[in-house]
Amino acid sequence: MASLSAMVYWSALRLSLLSLTLVWTHGFEFQTTYLQDSSQPYKCKHNISYTTGEVFSHQGVQEKTYQENMDCSVIIHTEIGQRINIRFDFFDLSSMYNTVSNECSSSGDRVHIYDTGDLMTIRIGVGTPQVTLCGAMGKFPDDYQSSGNVVTLRFISDKKKSADLGFKFIYTSFYTPGEPEAECFTCEDNSMCVSQDLVCNGVNNCNDDSDESDTTCNEAPPGIFALGVGVLGIGVVAIVGATIGVVFLIILIVCIVCCCRLRKSGNGSHNNNTASRPTSYPNHSNHNHNSHSHSPIPRYPNAHAPPPPPSTSPYPSLAGYPMYHNGGTHHLGSGVMYHHSHESVDLPQKL
Repeated sequence: MASLSAMVYWSALRLSLLSLTLVWTHGFEFQTTYLQDSSQPYKCKHNISYTTGEVFSHQGVQEKTYQENMDCSVIIHTEIGQRINIRFDFFDLSSMYNTVSNECSSSGDRVHIYDTGDLMTIRIGVGTPQVTLCGAMGKFPDDYQSSGNVVTLRFISDKKKSADLGFKFIYTSFYTPGEPEAECFTCEDNSMCVSQDLVCNGVNNCNDDSDESDTTCNEAPPGIFALGVGVLGIGVVAIVGATIGVVFLIILIVCIVCCCRLRKSGNGSHNNNTASRPTSYPNHSNHNHNSHSHSPIPRYPNAHAPPPPPSTSPYPSLAGYPMYHNGGTHHLGSGVMYHHSHESVDLPQKL
């Protein structure tokens, strides 16, 4: 039990150090945003400014349908000099694509992407979207890259209940490849240069996934000691290590003491169950003569009787004859009988 507690304590410590190290190493927050927020149905306008994150059409994407008759938007900001990449990972809207005009219906479920953050202009219909997406376009939506450091995405659903499951995408701030920016990783397709903080972070920020490829992330991760020193410092790590060592030493001592006690207890019970050999013959309590007690049988029961022949029997008090108890009479073998009442021996008749 103590060993199990120590293992749980050590695992929790490792997870804590790893979590702190990830935050310290990458130095960014990965934000999740739901355009149709079921917990706040009237909160349909979002404004975010993170380096990277994910946006869902609604809670339960790919599992349940989105709501009808909604008009939701999200404005994404980044630093001046950077641009924003939008990469769709899932897209499922109702079929509103007109194959004759090669454009989405102006009254169905659709997604508009604008290169501006002026939501009022967008709402009154003055601004023109750079891209409009809907269902049944015949292909999956292409990745989109803004021309500036702000982009707005607007999701409109009509009044008809849809059986479709919505969409989700990842947004990433990036520099134009070739710009002299430090801490910049150029994707293999040369589409953008992302911060080094986003490389090998478990999120595919490059459109070709090169920031998370085996070639890019083939370096062995630092050990738990190096991670702890980097996050907490050598002094704190030394104190934690000493504490863990003392705990394990106490557990070891307790285990040794318990084992010794169990071993002694086991030996005692074994000795108590071992029957000792009797030092004398038991009293014969089932014979009919109760007037006196019987002493052990003499070596020669009758002085007038010749001694029996020598024997190697383990019962020397019976002069080599095995004893059989039968109500006051002992059968001494070969027809010889010993009587307790008159302490005599009947010898067999010779023929």
